[in-house]
Amino acid sequence: MKNIFLLIFTIFLTTGNGQVIKIDTSQVIMPGDRIIKLQENTQKPYITDPAAAGLKIDPSMYFPAIPVEKIQEIRLYACADTHFILLKWPDIEGTKGYNVYRRTAGAQYTKLNATPVKYPVNQKTATDDYEKVLPKPRYSRERLHIRLATKAEFYPQFTDTSLATTFSYLGDIYFQVALVMGGAWADSSVKKGTEYEYKVTYIDKANKELDFTNNTAKLTAGIFPKPEKPTGLTAEAGDSKILLTWNDPPQADSVLGYHVFRATNTAGPFVRCDTIPVLSKLKYNLAGKPLNTEKYGYVDRHAVNNRMYYYYVVPRNPLGRFGPKSSTVSATATDQTPPQIVKNVNITALKTNDLLISWNRVYKDIWIPEPRAEKVEKYYIFRYPDYQTAITDTLANSKYLVATIKESAVPTAIKTDSVRYWNDKVTPEVVYWYRLSCEDSSGNISRKTAAVSGLLPDYTPPDPPKQITAEGFDKHILITWKPPNTALPKNQDLAGYLVYRGICGGYYKIIKRDEGNLKQFIAYPLHLLADVTDKDTLYYKDYSVPEGSPICYRYAVKAYDKPQNISTMSDSVCERLRDKTPPDPPVLTALDAGNKSIKIKCVSPPVQDMKGFIVERADAEAGPYKIVYSDSMAKRVTCNEIPCSVDSVLANKVNQLSYNDRSVEEDKIYWYRVTAFDYSRNKSAPCPPVSTATFHIVTPTKPKVKANTVKNRDGSCGVVLVWDIASRTESMNFKGYAIFKSTAKNGVYRQLGALQKSSRYTDNAVFTNTTYWYRVQTFLKNGDRSPLSDPVSVKL
Repeated sequence: MKNIFLLIFTIFLTTGNGQVIKIDTSQVIMPGDRIIKLQENTQKPYITDPAAAGLKIDPSMYFPAIPVEKIQEIRLYACADTHFILLKWPDIEGTKGYNVYRRTAGAQYTKLNATPVKYPVNQKTATDDYEKVLPKPRYSRERLHIRLATKAEFYPQFTDTSLATTFSYLGDIYFQVALVMGGAWADSSVKKGTEYEYKVTYIDKANKELDFTNNTAKLTAGIFPKPEKPTGLTAEAGDSKILLTWNDPPQADSVLGYHVFRATNTAGPFVRCDTIPVLSKLKYNLAGKPLNTEKYGYVDRHAVNNRMYYYYVVPRNPLGRFGPKSSTVSATATDQTPPQIVKNVNITALKTNDLLISWNRVYKDIWIPEPRAEKVEKYYIFRYPDYQTAITDTLANSKYLVATIKESAVPTAIKTDSVRYWNDKVTPEVVYWYRLSCEDSSGNISRKTAAVSGLLPDYTPPDPPKQITAEGFDKHILITWKPPNTALPKNQDLAGYLVYRGICGGYYKIIKRDEGNLKQFIAYPLHLLADVTDKDTLYYKDYSVPEGSPICYRYAVKAYDKPQNISTMSDSVCERLRDKTPPDPPVLTALDAGNKSIKIKCVSPPVQDMKGFIVERADAEAGPYKIVYSDSMAKRVTCNEIPCSVDSVLANKVNQLSYNDRSVEEDKIYWYRVTAFDYSRNKSAPCPPVSTATFHIVTPTKPKVKANTVKNRDGSCGVVLVWDIASRTESMNFKGYAIFKSTAKNGVYRQLGALQKSSRYTDNAVFTNTTYWYRVQTFLKNGDRSPLSDPVSVKL
């Protein structure tokens, strides 16, 4: 047997005997190639937008969920209206089509259809029919239902046989769908007041035309009794829902479905609150207990608690004719359901010495899938010292309550649609147990959650070590430090130290800015070198430095405690391997006696960290020696100051010394020795002492020369030079003057003749239009000579 029921919305089909009548509605093409028209319903409209009345209709309710209690029968269903008769028959499996026959009293049956009425095979034709029997926008709500029910993006796939059950169900609700799908016939060629008898047959797979049970119907055109008034309407209030039940219609009644209307006051407006017609019967009440008898009923699941609602029920026939409405009943739903248990409780330890308790926001009651008007207003947080106490606490408000969180007081900064938070200041390293519950605006309290534990570790790191030092040796570098202040609690659980090493130095990074580029120094990174696991060991010897490495290394230290919290980095210090071997003794290469001075020259074997020399002098070979010269020797030299290679020592001649000792007396013997030292203050042995004597040299005074031109008696020109006479001291040992001449100030000067005693000289070997330069020098008998005079010039 096939489940059949029929619902027609508020439309009427008018006659025309195939003729098109111009009415302000959409044209409809029915199967059988007959054109009829739809006429506007003159009744008060009932298809009111539920959203406008505050109703929230779940779109999922549009999907076909065929009621278990659907009317069970296989028969031809016929219904008369003002100008046509509608025939609806069951969907018989395996048929090739249907034939429709009609006759009047005493006459023979006449077939109304030219070709068998059957399931559509042409999608375009079916779509065109669909557009005309259910035109937009008048039937937008119905079209939405049909589209969702058939899971169609735009138009239903009428030719998809897998949707036959769905289309059969929709055809029972909307006779227009049955017309498109070949399951109904609208006979508009009838005369009002005439009685007609109809018969529908089906064609089986063998092309045999057969009858089916109850395949005939007799009725009078234009006579359509309205459904009778529903009786026995009652309302039962529940939690956010109200159950309505009413009596069955009389056996002969033409009712085919009901609509339920709701209002918030007796005067209305009343709004239809069912999505599709009510066609099923109910067996149980809201408490789940059996009803005395099965009744037609409807559950309004959109009732808001604590609000009075008024209801009545209207019956309808297959073509949408309304019957009289029932009496009005009222009911008020009340919140009787506790909220759902708080879910996803998590305890997270924060580094701010807090335990963060988080949970999902509760916005539903227990067993009720959709959100409710009774919002959760409070969350209760209970904290217990141990698990056993937690699981045995059954009181709604016990002494272990530590926080009441109001939903309205949740800070906006941490409030989301799904998660709530609360921070609990607790003692580190102690296990705590938590349970949560919630309360809605009606005072219903949920069950407590399962016990969840949390432990707050010690997240406070110690202070960094202090007074970092480093000292280089031949084969290792020693790093030492002082512990942080152990009087502070955060430094009382020290466990060890981490030693880091990198390369001293860095690079500059240019940061571009509108107001000018910024030059920022970036130090080379540090890398973990060693883990000193003994908190009392305050040093580390780095033997991993390659032997003889000239690199300057940077060291820093971090402290860590027992929970493995690590301090920030300490100050850093730079150091390199330090050579503890003194350099070889230098070699004296020259000891030149001069005029009241002695020049000392020496050289030392080139070594990478060569720094300088110390020169000592004595009056006798055995001493005592005193320092007369020393290169600077700092108490502490940074590793960056030490050359990285011998090449820089040779290039800068650091291993060579030339020193002129002017603190000596004339005509005296002195002894000298030299010591070399490096950057690490290592001193070599002194070189063997070497002696020399001083002497006194008297240098004549530099002459001051004047030059002038002179005209000789014969008319020629000459140059006369005049200069200062030698001092008295010089005259006692005076030998003569030498005169030098050149044609360029810085050119080659040639001596003019032999030495002369006179302080005047005339040069006649000159030419006009020429410039001559002259210089004069004084010579003594012991070979001493003055410096050359400053050049003077004459232009002829």
